[in-house]
Amino acid sequence: MSQHTTATGGILIPAPKTPELNTTPAGLTFVQFVQQLLVGLSTFPGNLVRPEWQREPAKQPDINTDWLAFGLGQAQADFNSYIAIETAEDLPAPSLQRKELVPVSISVYGPNAYDNIGLIRDGFQLTQNLASLRQANIGFIGDAPAIHVPDFFNERWYDRWRMEIQLSRVVKRVYPLLSFVSAQGTIYTQTAADQNYELPFAAEEEA
Repeated sequence: MSQHTTATGGILIPAPKTPELNTTPAGLTFVQFVQQLLVGLSTFPGNLVRPEWQREPAKQPDINTDWLAFGLGQAQADFNSYIAIETAEDLPAPSLQRKELVPVSISVYGPNAYDNIGLIRDGFQLTQNLASLRQANIGFIGDAPAIHVPDFFNERWYDRWRMEIQLSRVVKRVYPLLSFVSAQGTIYTQTAADQNYELPFAAEEEA
């Protein structure tokens, strides 16, 4: 299927992402980036920081194991996007940009659940930790109070603390939006006295 452009008409679809416009490092998806972020803040091993609602859920860890699960909530994007036709140093290709607000729920389990959720919460207050977010065009907006919600599983109560953080991210997509290099033609017009005029024109893009 050939891709339409603004010159051909038809439905426009994004071009493959270029490295300059990726919004997360090393080609990670947003979920993978959040997982790595929470691994760093919690100090848990990677296999104990798990996305919720997995297609093939892993076995729940033992009741005495500290671990966490996270999930993305309802993402809300800006109503109006920014369309950048011109190219610049920070915009190497014509692109669509908009911001979206993404809530991330975090459930921390284990005997040290309360201390660990506080560790994660306070980690978002450090400038050095937030620098990695900014490099990925992601910002920390705030957090909601942690709630104690033990989980009853297999006739036992698993200790759990749950909180929600708000992240904002910049979404950039490259579309085949073309600007013109030159144009020429004639404008035909008629006055109220039925006089016809032909107005030739020519325009070129400035270097």
